[in-house]
Amino acid sequence: MRYMTDHPLPPAPGTDEHVSLDFANSAASLPGERIIDSLDTPAAATEWLVERDLAPANAQLWDVCVNRLHSLRTHTRALLAARADNQAPSETDLQAVNEALTTVPSASLLHWNDDDGLHRVAEHPATQVVEHAMAALAADLADLLTGPDAGIVAACSAPSCNRYMVRTHARRHWCSTRCGDRVRAARAYARRNATEQSTRSKEPAAAN
Repeated sequence: MRYMTDHPLPPAPGTDEHVSLDFANSAASLPGERIIDSLDTPAAATEWLVERDLAPANAQLWDVCVNRLHSLRTHTRALLAARADNQAPSETDLQAVNEALTTVPSASLLHWNDDDGLHRVAEHPATQVVEHAMAALAADLADLLTGPDAGIVAACSAPSCNRYMVRTHARRHWCSTRCGDRVRAARAYARRNATEQSTRSKEPAAAN
């Protein structure tokens, strides 16, 4: 899986192994209340899916497809949040993911041609590209939430960051070095400010 090299944030831990995690993080919060949405237009969503081998190179999505992806992303994030917080998931979120799982047949169908003879290929009619992508994303999410990494799914602890990750070690709290540096810088500023205020409060009052 390739990650967009011009994205302002590096991939969060676990996204190389779990495309559903990358999907959940495809609308990322940045400082200043900015959101970078990799699925904000049909063209952008198509590129995102093609880069991750979730759609054929000649795919073309429409606004309604983007809306469906956004809806699935919302439910995906809700299930990841529930897992990270050790809470019971919403039935609505479970139903949405299960519907994505079962919308299209998962089996590769049997075909014949003179060059290949009998062979099996997955069907990708133009009208079902987004359904196949959603089914693959939902299947990956189901595997993540029921597999060995389920217990280490976590939300980034940096204020204003909305990304999820697989916590690769117990001391990892941030999804990227950038988030960690921002938190440490904010803490250092707060300590310095508190020290300066304490010093000023201890200074003797100026004589009248």
